[in-house]
Amino acid sequence: MVQRYEQAQQTDRHIYAVIEGMGFARDDGKPSSKAVVQASQHALHEAGVPPAEVGYLELWGSGIASEDAAEAAGLQQVYRRAADAPLSCAVGSIKAQVGHTFTAASMAGLLRAILCLDERYIPPTPGWHAPQDLATWQASSFYVAPEPRPWLLPHDIRRRVAAVNVIGSDGTHAHLVLAEAEQQPPRSSAYLHEMTLHLFPLTGTNEAALLAHLDTLEQEVRAGTTLAHLAYRRFEAWQHHTSAPYTLALVADSAEALLREIERARAGVPAAFAGEQQGEWKTPAGSYFTAQPQGRTGKVAFVYPGAFNAYVGLGQHLFRLFPLLHEQFARITRDAAGTVNDRLLYPRSQTHLAAEEVRDHEAQMLGQSINMLEVGSSFSVLYTIVLREVFGIQPAIAFGYSQGETAMVQALGVWTDGDACSRALRESPLYHTRLAGPKQAVREFWGTAPDTPADDELWANYILMTSADKVRPHLEDEPHVYLAIITAPREVMIAGDPAACQRVIKKVGCRSLRTPFGQVIHSPPIVSEYEEFVRINRFPVTPVPDIQFYSAAEYAPLTLDTDTVAQSIAKVFCNQLDFTRLVEQVYAAGARIFVEVGAARTCSRWVDSILDERPHVALSVNKRGVDDHTSLVRLLAQLASHSVPLNLAPLYAPPASEPPRHALLRQVPTGGACIADIFGTPDQQLRFHPQAVPPEPAAPVVQSNGHRYAAVPAYEPQPLISLESQDTPMSITPEHAPVTASAPHVPEQATVSAIATLYTTYQDTLRHSTILESRAHAAFLGSRRESLRQLFSMVQQQMQLGNGNGANSNGYHPPKDNGHPSGVVPHEAPAPVGTELPFTPRYSTPSNVVWNEADLLEFAQGSIAKVFGDQYAIIDNYSRRVRLPAPPYLLVSRVTRIAGTLGEFKPCSITTEYDIPKDAWYSVDRQAPWAISVESGQCDLLLISYLGIDFAAQGNRVYRLLDCTLTFMDDLPKEGETLRYDIDINSFVRSGDGLLFFFSYNCYIGDKWY
Repeated sequence: MVQRYEQAQQTDRHIYAVIEGMGFARDDGKPSSKAVVQASQHALHEAGVPPAEVGYLELWGSGIASEDAAEAAGLQQVYRRAADAPLSCAVGSIKAQVGHTFTAASMAGLLRAILCLDERYIPPTPGWHAPQDLATWQASSFYVAPEPRPWLLPHDIRRRVAAVNVIGSDGTHAHLVLAEAEQQPPRSSAYLHEMTLHLFPLTGTNEAALLAHLDTLEQEVRAGTTLAHLAYRRFEAWQHHTSAPYTLALVADSAEALLREIERARAGVPAAFAGEQQGEWKTPAGSYFTAQPQGRTGKVAFVYPGAFNAYVGLGQHLFRLFPLLHEQFARITRDAAGTVNDRLLYPRSQTHLAAEEVRDHEAQMLGQSINMLEVGSSFSVLYTIVLREVFGIQPAIAFGYSQGETAMVQALGVWTDGDACSRALRESPLYHTRLAGPKQAVREFWGTAPDTPADDELWANYILMTSADKVRPHLEDEPHVYLAIITAPREVMIAGDPAACQRVIKKVGCRSLRTPFGQVIHSPPIVSEYEEFVRINRFPVTPVPDIQFYSAAEYAPLTLDTDTVAQSIAKVFCNQLDFTRLVEQVYAAGARIFVEVGAARTCSRWVDSILDERPHVALSVNKRGVDDHTSLVRLLAQLASHSVPLNLAPLYAPPASEPPRHALLRQVPTGGACIADIFGTPDQQLRFHPQAVPPEPAAPVVQSNGHRYAAVPAYEPQPLISLESQDTPMSITPEHAPVTASAPHVPEQATVSAIATLYTTYQDTLRHSTILESRAHAAFLGSRRESLRQLFSMVQQQMQLGNGNGANSNGYHPPKDNGHPSGVVPHEAPAPVGTELPFTPRYSTPSNVVWNEADLLEFAQGSIAKVFGDQYAIIDNYSRRVRLPAPPYLLVSRVTRIAGTLGEFKPCSITTEYDIPKDAWYSVDRQAPWAISVESGQCDLLLISYLGIDFAAQGNRVYRLLDCTLTFMDDLPKEGETLRYDIDINSFVRSGDGLLFFFSYNCYIGDKWY
């Protein structure tokens, strides 16, 4: 909907974007770079926006050489950049995802740009390698994003601006400039609810209760209920039973995956109750259960990692999953892009970066100390907001590893001015020259020349996989090597002169790794910088109740005042850090659930190593190689199982609409009352019961040559219409009567009455014909069935006699005397020889029915909207639509599962059942012929209709089965059995205006493949 901006503001509508400027141009009716320039410049001028402020440009990108060349040449002239200016404008085209939609292409591109503004993210261009003319692009400000990334604003740009370029088939060139609306209200995340990974929390008081929940869940999955509905139902139940002693959390992204997790849990949960694996069970997918929940008595501790854990791509989905981060982060800093260092985390390039190039970029990134310190603190802040304000996880204790103590006080609101923190850090010489770069503090402490050795060879940090006790004896002979950090019982970090460090490592004889960062850390050379550390960390402090902060300065709780916090941070940086000791102190204070709030997974690994088999759980909010949503869902699964108080509601959206359910749920046993008696109109009941027609007078019987025939009455034509009027009597004009100039007057009321009478007579005639047709068909079926029963009886008698019951020596079997003349077949078949077995139906009784027989009859004969919902209502107006056949050829009793989405012609499936009734019209020897078995799989019709094929066909196309191959695996099904069909549409192919789909199905009788 397009509306004036002022009017939209007054009505409080959600404003997705604002059209700031438009430009149009033509040049001889063909693609032209000149016209591109003219249209672009006019639009930018009208919007009052310089090209450097456009953050995203939706290209036309048609793939037509002349259009692409003109577009590239024109746009690079408008969006030029200075020689030293960074790439500032992301470009992409919707055609890279959906192809060229021709007349709809410009609208598709416009909508994409609007959504980018509204959701504040840069969309990816998968499969991108390089522009065809790289030389032309190099002068522009354009770059291509191979992966999605947040659209963050630098401090000097106040709002996001996008542009859309269009080249029409008639040579018209257009350029639109769009901007996000200012002062928008907070936005919820549709993207979060679109994720395919779901969390299913199951609560119970004991092992048996949990296993019972698994059985119920499996039944619902197999019945075809969507994962979103299943997950939401479990969440609702979990909300009302958060006090239950046990919670089993399953994680899955498909029905098949969920069934696998259920099967694994059936073995894993009992094993956890038996004490195996320290009483916990978990899977690679993220499902988790613990029989020893730590949240009942233990405290939650937030652990903040150090500064050098960031990596390329960190948090690329985080802002889109949780839009409130934009507003919350803006309260801390006015330079979101600079503080997060988005150019480092999400490299900008005009060509696709190879894996080696990404690694090189990351190595350079880790060498930029200030940037890494800011990135580490920023993501600790962001993840803290998500955990506390979105999911309601509140820590009782907080502590940090090294630089993590600074991140801790920023993330938990002790310091509130992020810009001041950033400014103090950037203006200080600490990480420019003193501890990084030339490392002047080290050179002064060692008395080393200013230029020798080179900066990279002066200092190095090494991780050693050994204990501190094994390292200390070898440091006595190496004065330029220091035990900087004790991270875990069998992991330490040494620092100092690289050559001297290598000698220590050789003496210890352990595995080692040089860290990618070379800054001076936790060692005597830093002592000279103590006062500078105090100065740059002296900020106003805000008390934070209910959280106990621990510091490695004294390995004790931290008092929150300006001077104490600054002194504590300085002391930590200037001295050896014993992380093992800090964790032990926090554990002694009651912490049992440790959540690492930052990039990667380092501290949680160390906590596990330190506490070993003691009761605890150490988790991380982020893991490299795992997307943000998956990491969070897995974290929440474990926290829920450990009975940690939290709010899972943001993961779930109340289903917009349940699978169609109707109040018209009545059980209609097949072979019982006619369905028309229950659901039909009087006319339909009359049609299904021909005997309800008043009997016609008996015709006289005539006899000829010994045969009796019913006399046929002579045909007497009857007038169809009798027009009568009190005002104008009508008579027949004689053949030669003079013709007058004026026709007889027929009043309007008489005409209407005549038409009504004509219509009524027509309806009666049609109804009578239908009744006669139905009666004849029913008589035919009854006669055929009776004949087959008689034949069956005769065959049985012959078989009995053939077994020695009455057969003479020559094999002749005399007919049994049954009171009828020999050779005359009685109208009523004799009872079969022997005792007739009772009819014992074995019909399926599923617990979850999507559509029952009444719904399917409605779909076949009535309104599709009443079955599928109001969104299908327009289809009922079409002259033709895909239907199931009407009775007696409706051969399906119920639908128990459907997996498909309206408007998406993708692989999908449906499960149906058909109960074979007793004495069905088609039954032969109490069996259903093969043709009935074939036609009972007719619900591919229902499935293709559910996908919305009639929205495209609009009554102008009909369904045709083009070919099929059938293989029967067993005997014919019998009366009383249920045929179950698993029907899959495997693929779709467009053929002109038609849609071909390829489907297959398997039929089962019980668990037997038929």
